Amino acid sequence: MAQSRLRCRPGGNPANRRGNESRRAPAQGREDRRRPAAIDLPAKATRVLSAHQLEQKKARLALGLGWTPDAFVFPTIEGELWRPRNFTKAVTVMAKALGVAGFSPHAGRHVHFTRLLKAGIHPKVAQVRAGIPACQ
Repeated sequence: MAQSRLRCRPGGNPANRRGNESRRAPAQGREDRRRPAAIDLPAKATRVLSAHQLEQKKARLALGLGWTPDAFVFPTIEGELWRPRNFTKAVTVMAKALGVAGFSPHAGRHVHFTRLLKAGIHPKVAQVRAGIPACQ
């Protein structure tokens, strides 16, 4: 499966991907918060996000709102960076509406890590990909 790297800005929420520009997300763990970690995505996910960004650009230009290449792909209504608590609440509400009660971004992270391990990905590779500072 082909993969590409997509990053978001330091300190930002990984759900707030920006443009085609490479950005970084913070690693998990108190000592690692300043050290950015890249997020691997399948090439298909990168294509979907790029198409979504293009649609956003068209919509913003049609509304006369302007466009910058580093605009958030998943912004708040105001076009700003999500506050973590608000993002979690929005995802949880959406998931519940779609019939996936109990889902949260944190739960999604654990599901992803578990699926990596079940797919035979080496635990150290899965650990780094999930942004987990250490495996015991």
